[in-house]
Amino acid sequence: ITVNSLVSVKRVQAEKSLTLNYVADSGSFLHLCIDDPYHGQVYASKISLTSFVDYYNMLAFDACYDYDCQDYTKYGFDDPAMSLEITFRDVDENICEYTLEFGGMNEDKQYYVRSSLTNNVNLLNGTNARTFLEFNPYSYVYKTIYYGVGKDIEEIVIEKGGKSVTIDPEKDEDLYETAGSQVRLLTVDGEAGDNSKAGDEIGKVIIRFNGHE
Repeated sequence: ITVNSLVSVKRVQAEKSLTLNYVADSGSFLHLCIDDPYHGQVYASKISLTSFVDYYNMLAFDACYDYDCQDYTKYGFDDPAMSLEITFRDVDENICEYTLEFGGMNEDKQYYVRSSLTNNVNLLNGTNARTFLEFNPYSYVYKTIYYGVGKDIEEIVIEKGGKSVTIDPEKDEDLYETAGSQVRLLTVDGEAGDNSKAGDEIGKVIIRFNGHE
């Protein structure tokens, strides 16, 4: 698989989840929207996803432990440590689905792993398993607030203190060069915790591009 072939990714571990969906009409160059645990226009970093996909494509089991398994519960698959469901397009643009599950761990610290393609239970050492098990959904977020291509901005509206300034890139070239360039560089610094309290709104920046806001 490649990042560009992804249609959706659903990754669940304990109470943490990450769900990405391809959105063709997003108006951005990203297209992969993070729907869980976030909401709204939150997009995935293709750099982070490329690293994940590279690990996924190189994944190799240490051994086949139980060929044609008939009872998955004894390996911990009734309460998997992690499940990974991937939907993608193959080279012929056919939609393909694949699920990978991590069950329990044996005395040698190897994980029992099964896929949706066979009935086999395989072993995977802890070092390789950590790549998939130790994750933070926030690490996959595209941190730059503006996610266009740089030349598609139709309008920027800056509101503060009861005043509003509208910047048209074509009509207000000088203002756009100073203020617009800064708006395009806005990034988020971190993820707010559950106990974080939002203060009063001090300002608002609205970016309109490709019919999106």
